[in-house]
Formats: sequence, structure tokens, C-alpha cells
Amino acid sequence: ILQPMLGNGSNNWAVGPKLSRTGSTLLANDTHLGISLPGIWFEQQLEQSGNNVYGGGFVGAPGVFVGFNAQIAWAVTNGSTDVSDWYEIRFNDATSLEYSGPNGPATARLIKEKIKVHRGTDQIVPLLWTELGPVVTRKGDRGLVLRWTVHDGSNAVKLFRDLNEARTFDECQKVLAGFHAPIQNVICADPKAIGITHAGVTPIRWRGQG
Repeated sequence: ILQPMLGNGSNNWAVGPKLSRTGSTLLANDTHLGISLPGIWFEQQLEQSGNNVYGGGFVGAPGVFVGFNAQIAWAVTNGSTDVSDWYEIRFNDATSLEYSGPNGPATARLIKEKIKVHRGTDQIVPLLWTELGPVVTRKGDRGLVLRWTVHDGSNAVKLFRDLNEARTFDECQKVLAGFHAPIQNVICADPKAIGITHAGVTPIRWRGQG
């Protein structure tokens, strides 16, 4: 299991108009991700339909993830809410795809993922998916399944595209209200208001569960 890097954690903060010398707002963000080559973040500026957006994004993903336009600014850090659960399921036997699910008998889907290998032979990796999520490991008639909110689908790209076009703090809040996964701490500021939202879908658990 991957352990957190010591001292690795993003942060963001904002200053409201009443406490700034200019009478407007200030927003800052420091996204701490492990150093890699190529880098995860890249600087970009997007201008379209009268909207000029500047900040940082991910290679291959449309939109600015942390940045600002002429009216608002926004930034993100990863939310630390636990959004994954582990389940043990029982198959009919050691080779069967049939198992006992939460809603009765069910059949796991066998998906063969092709992994491209540079200058090598493609690798085929069989994956078993249940109604709860993928079977991470299997021993005999037992399987360990990961239930993760991200497996239900993410609308992160749409969220950031909408943030790129937001004009006010209130519009930023409306965009975040519909966010699914992965959970993020999103801070927004326009000239008059600041605020941070812990945005994303969280599993409902009873007290003391997990």
C-alpha cells in the first residue's frame, strides 16, 4: 500500500476584501505532487469566446485546473475524505464467475485489458468487475473487491470547464454543487467574496463503520 510522502500536502488560502490593502481579494494555491518527468502540471492560457483563462493544467485534459479569468480565481487541493471501501465476496467455486452479491446471485464481468508495451509484446490483463467494483485479489472462492466512488464516473473535466467560464463566486459555488469525484477542496474568489468547498460524493456510513 502506498504511504503518503512526508511533508507532501497541497494547501490554499484566500484573503477577503476587508483585510486586503487593495479592497479586493487575494487567492493563493500550492499544489504538492511528486516530482516527475515529464511533469504533471503545465502552464497554459486559453482564450475563446471572449473568455481569457490562465493557469495550470494536466497534459491531455482540456481546461485550466488552477487559475483565473478576468472575473474570478480558483484553486484545488485533494480532499482527504475516505471514499473507498473493501468487501469480501464469495464465488460459487474457485473458477466460477457467479457470486453472492448484496442483491442476491450475480455474475462478474471478465474484461481483458490490453497493456501496450514500448518495444515489447502487448500484455493482456484479465480483470473481474462486480456490481460493487473490481476484484483486486482472489483466493479460491473468495474475492476482495474495492468499492470506490470514482468507479461510478467522474465529471471533473466538465467541472473545470465550467469553472473556466464562471464569472462570480456564486457561479463557482453552483458549479461545485454538482461535482462527483474525486473529492477536492476547491477555493474560489471574486473581487467581493471568498470561500472554500469540500466538493464531491461521499459514501453514507453508520457511526463507527470503517
